[in-house]
Amino acid sequence: MEYLQLCSNSEAIKTSDISSYIVSSGLTAIDHIFSLAYSITNDLDATGKYVNRGICYFHEYLDQLNRSGMIQSVDCGDIVKFVYSKTVSELYTGNNNTFKDGHKHCISPSIVGTILWCSNPNITNLHRHEIAYMYLLPTLEYISTKSASNPYYSPEIIQLIADLQEWNPAMEYAEYCLLLMSLVKQFKRSKQGFTDSVIREKRIYMIANWRGMALDDILTLEGYKTIGDIIHFRPDAK
Repeated sequence: MEYLQLCSNSEAIKTSDISSYIVSSGLTAIDHIFSLAYSITNDLDATGKYVNRGICYFHEYLDQLNRSGMIQSVDCGDIVKFVYSKTVSELYTGNNNTFKDGHKHCISPSIVGTILWCSNPNITNLHRHEIAYMYLLPTLEYISTKSASNPYYSPEIIQLIADLQEWNPAMEYAEYCLLLMSLVKQFKRSKQGFTDSVIREKRIYMIANWRGMALDDILTLEGYKTIGDIIHFRPDAK
């Protein structure tokens, strides 16, 4: 959330012609830092420090480019290398003393990246800010109940959303919100959430019957009334 807030307020990102790509590159870098830091330290507090440091260095680099008038020629690869040099390199050179046993609850940034969907050209950074507060937080709350014992838990529901994104890479913002809204409503109606097996059965059906199909074609094929029906789960769901 801090990363997204900084992106929304960043003058460098606002003035760049490739703002979505910059945001996406930053999320990917943060995800890598998270994965490496946690696998090496096995400590959530230490991982959080590395992730926060990466976020700060990422925006520091962008601000320097913007002040020098070079933001339009930004090379995201150079930014990521700079961020890694200030974070990941320390992990590999052994300059930390935070190795611990046991697991703590955490949410992988890759899950956040999927919901925010930075590669979609029809979703702006302002849209992503709205998605974060209206749909991302309830999704993370649901996932947190499933991942307390496994910090690397990758819920089937995220894979299902990613499938629909892959098949409809330029989905309109309003359509995407209808999908997420339906998902959040189901989270709120269900006290115990959905079992992975129910969601997995739905995803298997989707892949077998809807792969590569546009949303309108799915509605026609299944006789659904709204886009939200596409990810509606019930005990006998397809």
